[in-house]
Amino acid sequence: MSNDITLSSAQRQTLLSLQTITNLSDRTQIRLATGRKINDVTDGPEDYFAARTLEKRAGLLNGRRDEIDQGISTIQAALEGIDALDEFLGQLRGLTRQARSQTEEERAETTRSYNSVVAQFQNLLEDTSYQGLNLLNNVTADLTVKFSEEEDSLLVIDSVNILATAAGTGGVFGGRPFINNSSGSVRGIAGTINGLNAGVGLSSGFSVLSNGTNLQSLNTLDARLSDAQDRLESRANVLGNHVAVLQTRLNYTDNLISNHITGSDKIKNADLNEEAANLTATGTQYQIGVQALGVAGQRVQSLLQVIR
Repeated sequence: MSNDITLSSAQRQTLLSLQTITNLSDRTQIRLATGRKINDVTDGPEDYFAARTLEKRAGLLNGRRDEIDQGISTIQAALEGIDALDEFLGQLRGLTRQARSQTEEERAETTRSYNSVVAQFQNLLEDTSYQGLNLLNNVTADLTVKFSEEEDSLLVIDSVNILATAAGTGGVFGGRPFINNSSGSVRGIAGTINGLNAGVGLSSGFSVLSNGTNLQSLNTLDARLSDAQDRLESRANVLGNHVAVLQTRLNYTDNLISNHITGSDKIKNADLNEEAANLTATGTQYQIGVQALGVAGQRVQSLLQVIR
């Protein structure tokens, strides 16, 4: 066009060099400000998406890590519940042994104490839950902890109902049926811990305390309570093994997340020392380019003077 300004080839080349230097300087300043050499896809598509893939998996693993940690807390709640329930069983055994040498009147008072402990046992069992899941009083919802995006990478912790003692229910207090003679229904924990007659449940009280001559029944009850403690300990061992597995996976997942983040950083992070040197170099090059542009302009002015 007639109104275009005509530049010499030297001036145009120098301007292009200055534009390139300016772009490099801007890029270097961004890298220094962010600490990253890959800030968006234009900085290198291959590196950008490789780093993004690592970051996405780190995010997924972080979610799994939280799930594992919560799983550990759920089991720990059950283990703490088992410890407390075992203490209650110990109190019941103490009352049982105490009753052996008591009068009928004294046994009546012991019966009330026994009933009170039984009630607290059942209340505590109901409270042994974490985020709504009770591993000791529930057979409808197991605890499933996933470790990664792989479908089979998980651990399933079976919940049990320790009040259920029918065969096949997995109750820790016997796993065998105790039938009410009158109705034929399963009595659950009543039959296992009490075990004196199938028609009397725990919540109904310590019926044999009123019978001063039934020492054999007292001995049988003490043996049943001891068996219940053993079964609680067995359940605690199972849950303890699950905690050990989850803790190992938690530590491994922490390391795996760190490795993914580190891998992404290796791709994206800038060498700040190098970038600082680059900024100095581009500044020097820019100044040289400006001087070169001035020299080219002086040549044009010299030619103009010759023409005049």
